[in-house]
Amino acid sequence: MTRLLTLNIHGGLGQQLRPLTALVQACDADILCLQECHPAVMQWLQRALPDASGRGWTAAYAPASYLGNAVLGRFPTLRTVQHALTASERTEVRSALDVCFDHPDGPLRVVCTHLDHRSADARMAQWTQLSQHTDAVAGGLLVGDLNALKRDDYDAATLARVAAERAAARWEPPGFALLDALGAAGFVDAMAGHPPSWTSRFQTRIDYVLAAPDCPWRMVGPRTVPAIDRGVTDHNGVMVELQHI
Repeated sequence: MTRLLTLNIHGGLGQQLRPLTALVQACDADILCLQECHPAVMQWLQRALPDASGRGWTAAYAPASYLGNAVLGRFPTLRTVQHALTASERTEVRSALDVCFDHPDGPLRVVCTHLDHRSADARMAQWTQLSQHTDAVAGGLLVGDLNALKRDDYDAATLARVAAERAAARWEPPGFALLDALGAAGFVDAMAGHPPSWTSRFQTRIDYVLAAPDCPWRMVGPRTVPAIDRGVTDHNGVMVELQHI
């Protein structure tokens, strides 16, 4: 069984570093997908994480305007590609990291990204760019902080609360265009069929592990990894176990 953890670490430096390391070690993941990651944190974890194989952890990084995406794994890599994602001149440049691991059971492709946090239109534009770069993540997993909501997670009362909080903060109203589009394209949400489990401090779910329709890996045992209450970051993580089909 291969365990994958995705987590927006909100920088990860300073006082966050040691509790972050302890959290990651406790999860005992085989693949880490980190958003808003400082390169120094990636390098620290690459050295600090236990490694029984003797091969060491592989690590790759895709920079962005602020902080980028990092993917670390216990397996060698077949391919690593960085992608810059731009929505418009008014939005910061985001990125995606496309990594294909040489897993003993077969190639394991992971695309880690962090999309715009303010504009649904920007997120859709970034996904359009990413899908063109990556052939819509063919055969792989799309993971990370998508900053987007999924309609099935919210009953009427919860959605009204979210809408009110967003209006007070002068943010866009809740919308579901990105996850609707991914669902229509055949992407499978690891948390589908499970009770909603919030990953942001606003009690919304914006962090995902999604499998492309032709992905040869089954996602089982999805769970949310508490990190906000531990003071590690402002997101909770998402962890899944992967089985080759």
